This record gives sequence, structure tokens and C-alpha cells, in this order.
Amino acid sequence: EIMLADFAGTITTIIVLVPILFIGGYVQRILRELCSVLICALISSYIVSITVIPLLSPLVMKKDPHKNRLESLVYNFNRYFVTPLVNFYSSLVRIVVEKKRAFIFFLVPLMLFMVITNKAVLPLLGRDLMTPMDTGIVKVSFTTDGNTSLEESENILSKMEKAIYSFPGVLMESATLGSEPGTFSFGSGKQPQAGGITIHFIDRFHRDKSIWEIEKELRDAFHKIPGIHYVNVFDFGATPLSSITSTVDLMITGDSLEKLDELGNQVEQHLRKVKGLTSVSRSWYLDKQEFIFEIDELQAARYHVSPADISAQIGMALRGKVSSIFNIPNETGLGVRAQFSKPYRDNVYDFETMLIKTPLGLIPLKVFAKITPVFAPGVITRQNLNYSIDIYGFRSTAAITHIQRGIDKEVIPNVRIPSGYRLSKEGEIAQMKQSGMRLARAMVIALVLLYFSLVVTFSSWKNPFTIMLAIPLAAVGSMWFMLGFGRHQCMPSMMGLILLAGVIVNNSILLIDFIEDGRKKGMDMHDAILEGIRLRARPILMTAFGTSVGMLPVAFQRAVGLERLSPLAVVAIGGLIIGTFLTLIYVPIFYILFEKLGNKIKGLLSKLRGDKIQEAET
Repeated sequence: EIMLADFAGTITTIIVLVPILFIGGYVQRILRELCSVLICALISSYIVSITVIPLLSPLVMKKDPHKNRLESLVYNFNRYFVTPLVNFYSSLVRIVVEKKRAFIFFLVPLMLFMVITNKAVLPLLGRDLMTPMDTGIVKVSFTTDGNTSLEESENILSKMEKAIYSFPGVLMESATLGSEPGTFSFGSGKQPQAGGITIHFIDRFHRDKSIWEIEKELRDAFHKIPGIHYVNVFDFGATPLSSITSTVDLMITGDSLEKLDELGNQVEQHLRKVKGLTSVSRSWYLDKQEFIFEIDELQAARYHVSPADISAQIGMALRGKVSSIFNIPNETGLGVRAQFSKPYRDNVYDFETMLIKTPLGLIPLKVFAKITPVFAPGVITRQNLNYSIDIYGFRSTAAITHIQRGIDKEVIPNVRIPSGYRLSKEGEIAQMKQSGMRLARAMVIALVLLYFSLVVTFSSWKNPFTIMLAIPLAAVGSMWFMLGFGRHQCMPSMMGLILLAGVIVNNSILLIDFIEDGRKKGMDMHDAILEGIRLRARPILMTAFGTSVGMLPVAFQRAVGLERLSPLAVVAIGGLIIGTFLTLIYVPIFYILFEKLGNKIKGLLSKLRGDKIQEAET
């Protein structure tokens, strides 16, 4: 009786998963394994349902006048809950079937419900690439003043570590500080004054505060330490890809470092007004003091010395030069480096008295060179061979789309980007946009494949529309549940929506297939619908409640790491509960409407054919 419906339900669920296996990009890398496992599980479950279950059912369903405690519990649940619920659905559908005007009283509230969901609920939900997760690991990135020595930076780091260990629940921490100056790096360059700390806390089940509350307290503690230029505190895994530096990354490119610093300062000030961001920083600042020696070539020529010779002598005085070898018996000799003493190297203006060797004798450096103090960035970044500056924004749990809305309101209209310069949104916002387009493409392909597979199954063009209209009903329910649970739309929630579409379509297939079989056996359409509700409501409810109960531990995040899958479970539970309720009422309504529409179209076509025949005869 349900062989075709069972097979069609399995195939339709597999079909909506297949496009994700081949859409490419970040979405495919994250969801491909999950989809592969689900497809294998669906195929296995279908085989078991048509082989093992029929063989075991006589043993399970054998008649026995004596019921044990479990059987009595199930019997009472069925008698006092399921049966009244089935009768309730039957009575509602009977009203629709018997009273023509009842369609309006059912369709108008549905339209209002969907409009409210679209206009009010969706904007409140917000959208993320991946939902934030309390891993118990906190990352700290900080930068001291551009002119701070390594020794001073180490003292600041020690104070930060002391503040960290004042927090309860710290398991371990590791820190890095500085980098080698004058080096080139592709994508991971750091300033010598930059540092990073990784802090491991006990898991969330054994502490009173969430990781985001701890981050706020750490941030407040670090701001009290003098000498820190900026500090960002964020949870480990705050961005879905390790190549993404921060949630918000506004990149400005151009050909002048000074202009980039000016524009970066404007963007930073406006970005601090955006709600949802916990800290804002930049990739570099013009705060590192440098001294430029401008050599007078005419003056150098007067003393018969070239600028290159002067530069070489300055470099030898500052960095030193191996002038001799200290020989040790039976060992490699040690180089003896000669350079100016520390007082002369630390004060640039005392350095002006350095004597430069020329053919005409020793001449003070200040005769040849003019010393000009300037400010430069501690690190220079480039994008497509242009200078670039990044303005970073970090969040706690705010949705990316809410932050993006704030950027479009506070930053974009208030910062004028001159010709030759470009402001672009990088980071997680750009990745989310790309992944969203891929998922949307996969959804469209899945719906097209789903429709044509149902056309083949039912040999009908209109029944697939009736079945697929159950998908938005379930989607609306999932949105309200996500709002109630405080979840954002994200990639796992989209995956849950795809799975939900498969399950809710299965329920509709069971219902429509029975109605079609009843009509083939000679039943009236209205009688077939009522009989289908009476017999198919129970297995549909079993599917909905069984799946929802299985998803509850995931929805309530009862294990570390389940935060990432929680939106999937919430979507499935909400969509199944509300979607099942609406499906059992509205799928029969849609079926009747499409039947009436089909009959009218057939009547019009027949009339047109008749008119053409009459014209041909005359």
C-alpha cells in the first residue's frame, strides 16, 4: 500500500541532498560528509523498511489480550492524545470539504502568518555563516605602541598573563610576542610589537559564565594595563576559516600610506558606532617613529665621498661589522664585531657627531646629512600591488547581517573614498555572501529535481505543486522556533531546512498517494481526502514527533560543540511540529484548489477545441 510512497519519499530526500555534494567552495567542504552519510542512511533505511520491518512486524504486532506496562502506556497515549488529534484534523478538513466559503477562512490567516514571518521574524533572526560556539578557548591579539622595545612589550605581556590567571577555570595559556623586523610575509605578517595569547578554560558545563562573558571581563582587565595600543579578545573558532582574520574586515587600497591612514582612521571611528562589535582595530598605524638621513650629494662630492660610502659607514656604526677573528685552538674562530657604543646608537641626534672617513680627513656626519623624523607603519600590507589597510571588527554573538546593516548605516555613507582608492568588505561577510549564493543555487537545483521526480512518480503536473507547497509551511514554522531559541540563520540551519523539506514532502506524498489510490478505486474526491486524513494522520504524526524527540539533545546543546548543529535541530523540530500541523490541514485544501483549477483549464481547452472545430465545419 505504501511501497510507492515510501520509495518516492526516500528518493525526494536524496535528491535535495545531492546538489550540495557538487556546489563547491566552503559549503561543499563543510557539508559534503554529512550529506554523504545521510544519503547512505536513507538508502539503508528504505531497504530495511521493505525487508526487515515486514518480517519483524508479525512478532511485534501479534495479538495478545494482556498488555504489559509499556504497551498500556502506549495504548493510553494513543487513545487520549493521538486519536483526538486525528479526529481534530478530520473535523477541520471536513469543514473545508463541505463548505465552499471555508477556504477563505483558512487561507487568509495562512497568508497573514507568512507575511508576518517574512516582514517581522526574518529580519530579527539575522544570518551567520556558522553559529558562534563556546569551545572554552579564548584568543587574544594585542599591539603595544609602535616605539615600544621588546623588553617593554614583554613586561606588558607579563601583566596580561597575571590578569589572566586571576580568572577562575584557566587550564593553560600560551603566548607569542613580536616578529623579526625587515622580513617579507604572504598573508601572515606581524609587527614586532604585536602579540597573541591563547587561553584554555574548563568546558562550559563546569563554569558559571559563558565564554563571551569571560571575554568581556578579560577585555576590561586588559584595558587597565598601560602601554597597550589595542587589544582584541575573541573566542576560538569565531571565524569559520583560519584565513579569515575577523568577522568584519573593511579593506581600503590605494597608493599613499598617509591617505590610507587618514581614511582608515575615519572608518575606524565610524565602525566603533556599529552595535554588536566588541572591539575595533587596524592592521597598522602611522605610529612608528623613524629618522631619515638626507645626504647632500654636492657636499659629499666636495669631500670626494659618495652617498653609498657614507651609508656604508653609518650601517657599520649601527649594526656593526666583523673586523677581526678571535682564534681558538681546535675550534672555529669567533668573529669580533665592532660598532658604536650603546649611548651613541640610542640617541639619533648624538649620532650626528659621528666622524665620516673621507679622502680629505674625518668630517662630522651633520656636514653631509640632514636628519628628518617621520612616522611610518610598523608593517606594510599590499593587495594587488597596491598599499592596503584593514579595519577589523570583532563580535561576540551578534548576527553578521545585523552588523552589516550597521556598517551600511554608520560607515559607508559617512566615509568619502576619493578617486584611486577602493573600500571593500572582506572577512566573514564576503565569505558568507559567496556561500549564501552557492547554497541558494543548490536549493534551486534541488527544488527543480524534486519537482520533476514527483512528476514522474505521480504522472501528474499538478500533484507535485500540491506536495511542494508544504515546504514553505514547514519553513515558516522553523523560523518562529529559531526566534524562540535565539538562533540565527546559518549554514547548519540551511542544511536543516533542506532535510526538513525532504521529510515534510514525504508526509505530503503519503497523504496525496492515498487520496489518489482512493479515487482510482472509485471513491469521491472529498471522501478520499477525509479517509486519507483519518488513516495517514497517525504515521505522519509519528514521523514528526519521533524526529523531533531525537533532535532535542542537539537543539539544547547537551554536548560541547553541539552549538554548531543546534540550528539544524531547531529548524527540524520547529518545521516538523508546525509544518505537520499545517500540512494535514492545508495540503488537502491545496489539492482541492488545484483539482478545481485543473478542471477549469480542461474545460477552457475543450471549449477552445470545440470552437475551432465549429469554425472549421462552417
